[in-house]
Amino acid sequence: MRLYLIPVIAGGLLLGACSTQEEAKISFKNDLAPILQAHCVDCHNGPEAEGTIASGVRLDSYAGVMKGTKFGPIVDPGHPAGSVLVQVLEGTVDKSIAMPHGTEQPLPDSKVKRFRNWVAQGAMDN
Repeated sequence: MRLYLIPVIAGGLLLGACSTQEEAKISFKNDLAPILQAHCVDCHNGPEAEGTIASGVRLDSYAGVMKGTKFGPIVDPGHPAGSVLVQVLEGTVDKSIAMPHGTEQPLPDSKVKRFRNWVAQGAMDN
């Protein structure tokens, strides 16, 4: 009589895992671009910008983010731990290159998590 509960429990666990992934879908345009605009674009917005001169990275567009720096890409789609963008936002790199730089406070964990999840989801232009 208790055997009928096993498929019910297994199905519930499977549905719960699927719905969690769907709820966490991150949009570059809607979720990340506003954060970049508010905290990063002042220094990383064009060839004359201080941050762009230092690193080569532009953060005013998806294409700029995906191009990366003069040293190489900063996003490894599907691999947040290997993505320099995530590392500098999390502060797991040398403090001299942790971002946001200067007098700005670090991004709140909730915003950093959006970048990590976006990279984990494939870093799509969505």
